[in-house]
Amino acid sequence: RGSQAIDLLEGMFAFGFFDQERQELILARDRFGIKPLYFSFTSDYLVFGSELKALRQSGLISDELDISALNDYFDFMFIPAPRSIYRDAKKLEPGHYLELELSSWQLKSHRYWTPQYRPVSGVSNSEWVERTEAVLQESVDAHMVADVEVGTFLSGGVDSSLVTSAAANGRSSIRAYTINFKNEPSTEGVFAQDVANRIGLENHILTEVESASLNLVDKLVHFYDEPFSDSSIFPTFLVCESSSSQLKVCLSGDGGDELFSGYRHHLFASRLNWTTRLPDFLMRSMFDGIGRLLKSDRRSYEWSRRLSQSAEKRMQSFMRVPGNAYRIDLLNAEYRENRDEREWQINRYLEQTKDLPPVTRAQMFDILFYLPGDMLTKVDRASMANSLEVRVPFLSKKVAEFALSIPEHQRFHDRQAKYILRELMRKKFGTEHSQRRKKGFSIPLIDWLRNFDRQRLLDLTVDSKPVKHGILNRHAVDRMFQNVVSTKRKSFVESSSATDLFSVLFFSVWWSKNLG
Repeated sequence: RGSQAIDLLEGMFAFGFFDQERQELILARDRFGIKPLYFSFTSDYLVFGSELKALRQSGLISDELDISALNDYFDFMFIPAPRSIYRDAKKLEPGHYLELELSSWQLKSHRYWTPQYRPVSGVSNSEWVERTEAVLQESVDAHMVADVEVGTFLSGGVDSSLVTSAAANGRSSIRAYTINFKNEPSTEGVFAQDVANRIGLENHILTEVESASLNLVDKLVHFYDEPFSDSSIFPTFLVCESSSSQLKVCLSGDGGDELFSGYRHHLFASRLNWTTRLPDFLMRSMFDGIGRLLKSDRRSYEWSRRLSQSAEKRMQSFMRVPGNAYRIDLLNAEYRENRDEREWQINRYLEQTKDLPPVTRAQMFDILFYLPGDMLTKVDRASMANSLEVRVPFLSKKVAEFALSIPEHQRFHDRQAKYILRELMRKKFGTEHSQRRKKGFSIPLIDWLRNFDRQRLLDLTVDSKPVKHGILNRHAVDRMFQNVVSTKRKSFVESSSATDLFSVLFFSVWWSKNLG
């Protein structure tokens, strides 16, 4: 079938296929970007692989940084496709394939799949819940097919609990894995254990996750290959490490939030949809002015900055707007892009999402941008580092197209995030589980940084090599450092500074290991 075969494939993949008869090479990546594919193409060569270190080992790409990718990193905490941290290397985008004709030496990019919102009317909420249960069960059953035992990650939240429940349905022995943070009052373990008890499965709880885990950063930098500072990489790596000693395949609940409207900013998109009726010039002049007046108040400044965007940008990616002034200040002037250039990721999806209702528009941006760039990258690198295969039942083509067929007013019924999945959760585990506030997989980062060796933290941030080489602004880094270590409060400023400081820490360790 040639390249037409790609759309027939299901699940996760990244591959190169040489068609000897046609004398062409096909490089393809799965629909959602569960698996990575890096490449570099010039008039002399094409080199590709699953890891940047493979391309570097070829000796064909230089260590020159992509300055735009560097700006992306400090905006988003990861580097979105098609860029990589190196100027010569690119990422193949999800749902795409490349064709290289050897005779002409032309490389052409094609998109073979795009998520589409196609609402189906005339279906009641209760019927959507029943259909969701059936389509998820079908996907989980398909993902359970293996020559080895398959387990699950169980956080106690809605998505992982539903996947685990479906995995245990009709099967006698399933093992689940849960992670806890030491000395954290709002732990997930209690709810995860209750789910496990009701299903009747064996649950392994990793309980000793504490600030000392921050010392894993050197190891993580090796496996992630380029700057990546979503701090939930620590628990993700540890749960993969723990489960891989007993299993080689696990199922995760990733993708449920993106497909079924589960994030807090989806609620914001719904609540603030009325602002789209106001002229852009009015919103811009009003909130730009408020932002300038309140620039010393970091939270107010951030809200003003988001609300000053055009209606399309504001509703598409309300919580992921680049150009944060505090992060911009991290880079010295010669490495810093202006705000317009930093909004390329938002601009590239405007046309595709402009006619969608507000929550679905925010979701679609998450599916196209945040899911592959952050969530799936985090799990893939952590799992592969531990020789563990993590499968994602929510991200089958059938589940995705089904979820995007549920009308927004039912998927986000009464402004309740993940309404359909929560109703299914209530049916299986009761109201207490279905109405739990989303916790996520985040670590108590500010506490971890405060408990980290103070001198080493200083060496990896304020006195780091990127600062000494003039890439990062010492004054800006020091201000973040002081915000984190000089007070025991946990305000918005301190928490935001902790996130920013960790981005600097990861980048400086990456720099030392890769650019020396």
